[in-house]
Amino acid sequence: MGFEQIARAYVIQIAALVQKNIDRIQTARQNLQTGNYKADQLAADIAGTWLDGCDTFGGLLPSYVGSPVAPTIYMNLPAAAPVGTAVTNGAYLQDPVPALANIAVTDLYQLGGIGSIARANIALQGNGYELDVTFTMPAAPPVAGVYLAMVRTTVGTLSPLALVVLELT
Repeated sequence: MGFEQIARAYVIQIAALVQKNIDRIQTARQNLQTGNYKADQLAADIAGTWLDGCDTFGGLLPSYVGSPVAPTIYMNLPAAAPVGTAVTNGAYLQDPVPALANIAVTDLYQLGGIGSIARANIALQGNGYELDVTFTMPAAPPVAGVYLAMVRTTVGTLSPLALVVLELT
């Protein structure tokens, strides 16, 4: 990996972190002005900012095999959201996103519980170095909790590309 590629990866990761934080702050400000910003949203914003910062820091560590940690894509949605409600978030990867035919996502499994959500409710979209994940609320609403899935390649080394954390509050 040449110096230009390393510098480009660093700039992309820092820019992604800054953009996510700007978006998070703007959304919080709008919700605060309308009186719709609650303590659980503040906690979700703090956790999301922390996870994004940890991912960016890990991605900036020098490595010849890519980032030492897979980026975490954090999404939050009320457990009582109507069927079909969708939420999207993304992450910038160390390398370009492989063709969508060559990546897959696992089912979402509840941490500390026995619940799961089928992978059919997750859509993936890649654009250059950016991987976007969209979760759509299924017909049978899952129980509140934190769910985890992994996005990985389906050819070659089957390496993880990103972790998906879905918090249903």
